[in-house]
Amino acid sequence: VMMANGRVYTMGRNTVGALGVSESLTTCDSSHKCEFFPRQVPNLPTNIVEISTGEGHSIARSSDGAVLSTGDNSFNQLGMESCGSGTTTCFGFLAVPLLQGIRIKHVTAGSNWALALQEILEPPSFDPPGGTYAKMGVRVVHAEKAATMRYVLELYGVLAGAPNASSPPYTSAVQLSRSPVTYSLAAHVECALCGMARSAPTRAMYSIV
Repeated sequence: VMMANGRVYTMGRNTVGALGVSESLTTCDSSHKCEFFPRQVPNLPTNIVEISTGEGHSIARSSDGAVLSTGDNSFNQLGMESCGSGTTTCFGFLAVPLLQGIRIKHVTAGSNWALALQEILEPPSFDPPGGTYAKMGVRVVHAEKAATMRYVLELYGVLAGAPNASSPPYTSAVQLSRSPVTYSLAAHVECALCGMARSAPTRAMYSIV
Protein backbone atom coordinates (compact mmCIF):
# COMPACT_ATOMS: atom_id res chain seq x y z
CA VAL A 1 0.00 0.00 0.00
CA MET A 2 1.49 3.36 -1.06
CA MET A 3 0.46 6.27 1.15
CA ALA A 4 0.10 9.92 0.12
CA ASN A 5 3.13 10.79 2.29
CA GLY A 6 5.33 8.39 0.32
CA ARG A 7 5.44 5.61 2.90
CA VAL A 8 4.83 2.02 1.77
CA TYR A 9 3.14 -0.63 3.93
CA THR A 10 2.98 -4.36 3.22
CA MET A 11 1.41 -7.53 4.55
CA GLY A 12 1.01 -11.19 3.59
CA ARG A 13 3.40 -14.04 2.81
CA ASN A 14 7.05 -13.17 3.37
CA THR A 15 8.79 -16.55 3.26
CA VAL A 16 11.38 -15.36 0.71
CA GLY A 17 11.34 -11.62 1.39
CA ALA A 18 8.84 -10.41 -1.20
CA LEU A 19 7.37 -7.88 1.26
CA GLY A 20 10.62 -5.95 1.54
CA VAL A 21 10.81 -6.25 5.33
CA SER A 22 13.04 -8.36 7.58
CA GLU A 23 12.33 -12.05 7.98
CA SER A 24 8.87 -12.63 9.47
CA LEU A 25 8.49 -14.72 12.63
CA THR A 26 4.81 -15.72 12.37
CA THR A 27 4.03 -19.03 10.70
CA CYS A 28 1.05 -19.27 8.36
CA ASP A 29 -0.26 -21.82 5.90
CA SER A 30 1.72 -24.58 7.68
CA SER A 31 5.22 -23.79 6.39
CA HIS A 32 5.26 -20.13 5.36
CA LYS A 33 6.15 -16.94 7.20
CA CYS A 34 3.66 -14.10 7.07
CA GLU A 35 2.86 -10.57 8.19
CA PHE A 36 -0.77 -10.45 9.33
CA PHE A 37 -0.86 -6.66 9.85
CA PRO A 38 0.45 -3.77 7.75
CA ARG A 39 4.13 -3.16 8.31
CA GLN A 40 6.06 -0.17 7.00
CA VAL A 41 8.68 -1.06 4.42
CA PRO A 42 12.11 0.37 5.32
CA ASN A 43 14.91 1.25 2.87
CA LEU A 44 12.53 2.77 0.33
CA PRO A 45 12.72 6.41 -0.75
CA THR A 46 9.58 8.47 -0.17
CA ASN A 47 9.07 9.08 -3.89
CA ILE A 48 8.05 5.52 -4.88
CA VAL A 49 5.45 5.70 -7.65
CA GLU A 50 5.20 2.09 -8.83
CA ILE A 51 5.48 -1.39 -7.32
CA SER A 52 5.03 -4.72 -9.06
CA THR A 53 5.19 -8.23 -7.59
CA GLY A 54 6.00 -11.71 -8.85
CA GLU A 55 5.69 -15.12 -7.24
CA GLY A 56 8.20 -14.37 -4.51
CA HIS A 57 9.78 -11.01 -5.36
CA SER A 58 8.87 -7.34 -5.73
CA ILE A 59 10.27 -4.47 -7.77
CA ALA A 60 9.75 -0.75 -7.11
CA ARG A 61 10.37 2.45 -9.09
CA SER A 62 10.82 5.98 -7.79
CA SER A 63 9.69 9.17 -9.52
CA ASP A 64 13.27 9.89 -10.60
CA GLY A 65 13.60 6.51 -12.33
CA ALA A 66 15.54 4.53 -9.67
CA VAL A 67 14.72 0.81 -9.36
CA LEU A 68 14.86 -1.36 -6.21
CA SER A 69 13.99 -5.02 -5.72
CA THR A 70 13.54 -7.58 -2.93
CA GLY A 71 12.66 -11.24 -2.39
CA ASP A 72 13.50 -14.49 -4.15
CA ASN A 73 16.45 -14.23 -6.55
CA SER A 74 16.73 -17.88 -7.63
CA PHE A 75 16.53 -16.86 -11.30
CA ASN A 76 18.31 -13.48 -10.91
CA GLN A 77 14.90 -11.84 -11.25
CA LEU A 78 16.01 -9.10 -8.85
CA GLY A 79 18.54 -7.83 -11.39
CA MET A 80 21.56 -8.63 -9.22
CA GLU A 81 23.79 -11.63 -8.59
CA SER A 82 23.20 -11.79 -4.85
CA CYS A 83 21.97 -9.78 -1.88
CA GLY A 84 25.45 -9.23 -0.51
CA SER A 85 25.28 -12.26 1.75
CA GLY A 86 25.71 -14.77 -1.06
CA THR A 87 22.14 -16.05 -0.66
CA THR A 88 19.35 -16.15 -3.23
CA THR A 89 16.90 -14.45 -0.87
CA CYS A 90 16.79 -10.72 -0.12
CA PHE A 91 14.84 -9.51 2.91
CA GLY A 92 14.69 -5.81 2.12
CA PHE A 93 14.71 -3.60 -0.96
CA LEU A 94 18.10 -2.98 -2.60
CA ALA A 95 18.96 -0.74 -5.53
CA VAL A 96 19.47 -2.67 -8.77
CA PRO A 97 23.17 -1.98 -9.57
CA LEU A 98 23.00 -2.27 -13.36
CA LEU A 99 20.13 0.24 -13.52
CA GLN A 100 21.70 2.94 -11.37
CA GLY A 101 22.03 6.17 -13.31
CA ILE A 102 19.51 5.02 -15.93
CA ARG A 103 16.10 6.69 -15.95
CA ILE A 104 13.43 3.96 -15.89
CA LYS A 105 9.82 4.88 -16.72
CA HIS A 106 8.04 1.58 -15.97
CA VAL A 107 8.62 -1.69 -14.10
CA THR A 108 6.63 -4.91 -13.98
CA ALA A 109 7.17 -8.42 -12.62
CA GLY A 110 5.90 -11.95 -13.32
CA SER A 111 6.31 -15.32 -11.67
CA ASN A 112 10.13 -15.49 -11.94
CA TRP A 113 11.04 -12.43 -13.98
CA ALA A 114 11.06 -8.64 -13.91
CA LEU A 115 11.07 -6.01 -16.65
CA ALA A 116 12.25 -2.39 -16.61
CA LEU A 117 11.63 0.04 -19.48
CA GLN A 118 14.15 2.82 -19.97
CA GLU A 119 12.85 6.29 -20.67
CA ILE A 120 13.75 7.47 -24.16
CA LEU A 121 14.13 11.12 -25.10
CA GLU A 122 11.64 12.57 -27.52
CA PRO A 123 13.20 13.48 -30.89
CA PRO A 124 14.25 17.11 -31.37
CA SER A 125 12.40 19.47 -33.69
CA PHE A 126 13.55 22.11 -36.18
CA ASP A 127 12.88 25.84 -36.16
CA PRO A 128 11.69 26.69 -38.74
CA PRO A 129 10.21 23.36 -39.91
CA GLY A 130 11.02 21.84 -43.28
CA GLY A 131 9.84 23.77 -46.35
CA THR A 132 10.95 26.30 -48.98
CA TYR A 133 12.97 29.32 -47.86
CA ALA A 134 15.59 31.85 -48.90
CA LYS A 135 19.10 31.83 -47.36
CA MET A 136 18.59 30.89 -43.70
CA GLY A 137 19.68 29.06 -40.59
CA VAL A 138 17.84 26.22 -38.88
CA ARG A 139 17.79 25.74 -35.10
CA VAL A 140 17.61 22.26 -33.55
CA VAL A 141 15.22 22.51 -30.60
CA HIS A 142 14.64 20.27 -27.58
CA ALA A 143 13.14 20.84 -24.12
CA GLU A 144 15.89 18.96 -22.25
CA LYS A 145 18.52 21.63 -21.63
CA ALA A 146 21.19 19.14 -20.50
CA ALA A 147 20.93 17.13 -23.71
CA THR A 148 23.41 17.04 -26.59
CA MET A 149 21.94 17.25 -30.09
CA ARG A 150 23.83 15.82 -33.06
CA TYR A 151 22.96 16.29 -36.70
CA VAL A 152 23.69 15.13 -40.26
CA LEU A 153 23.26 17.46 -43.23
CA GLU A 154 23.04 16.21 -46.83
CA LEU A 155 22.78 18.15 -50.10
CA TYR A 156 20.68 17.71 -53.26
CA GLY A 157 17.77 15.91 -51.67
CA VAL A 158 19.76 12.88 -50.52
CA LEU A 159 18.01 11.50 -47.43
CA ALA A 160 20.26 12.22 -44.47
CA GLY A 161 21.44 9.19 -42.54
CA ALA A 162 20.94 8.80 -38.81
CA PRO A 163 23.39 10.74 -36.62
CA ASN A 164 25.87 8.80 -34.51
CA ALA A 165 28.49 9.48 -31.84
CA SER A 166 30.87 11.02 -34.40
CA SER A 167 28.28 13.41 -35.88
CA PRO A 168 28.84 17.08 -35.05
CA PRO A 169 26.97 18.40 -32.01
CA TYR A 170 24.52 21.22 -32.61
CA THR A 171 25.85 24.42 -31.05
CA SER A 172 24.34 27.18 -33.21
CA ALA A 173 22.03 27.50 -36.19
CA VAL A 174 22.81 25.14 -39.07
CA GLN A 175 23.36 27.49 -42.02
CA LEU A 176 21.52 26.68 -45.26
CA SER A 177 22.90 29.29 -47.63
CA ARG A 178 23.55 27.62 -50.97
CA SER A 179 20.78 28.13 -53.52
CA PRO A 180 18.96 26.79 -55.36
CA VAL A 181 19.46 23.45 -53.65
CA THR A 182 17.61 20.99 -51.42
CA TYR A 183 19.01 20.07 -48.02
CA SER A 184 18.12 17.06 -45.91
CA LEU A 185 18.67 17.53 -42.18
CA ALA A 186 18.53 14.75 -39.56
CA ALA A 187 19.12 15.16 -35.82
CA HIS A 188 18.82 13.19 -32.61
CA VAL A 189 19.25 14.07 -28.96
CA GLU A 190 21.27 12.19 -26.33
CA CYS A 191 21.58 12.82 -22.61
CA ALA A 192 23.83 10.50 -20.60
CA LEU A 193 23.61 12.88 -17.62
CA CYS A 194 19.82 12.49 -17.65
CA GLY A 195 20.02 8.68 -17.61
CA MET A 196 17.85 8.49 -20.71
CA ALA A 197 18.47 6.59 -23.94
CA ARG A 198 19.16 8.42 -27.21
CA SER A 199 16.11 9.58 -29.12
CA ALA A 200 15.11 8.37 -32.53
CA PRO A 201 16.29 10.68 -35.34
CA THR A 202 13.97 13.27 -36.81
CA ARG A 203 14.32 14.56 -40.38
CA ALA A 204 13.23 17.49 -42.53
CA MET A 205 13.81 18.68 -46.11
CA TYR A 206 14.63 22.31 -46.95
CA SER A 207 14.49 23.82 -50.45
CA ILE A 208 16.54 27.02 -50.67
CA VAL A 209 15.55 29.30 -53.56
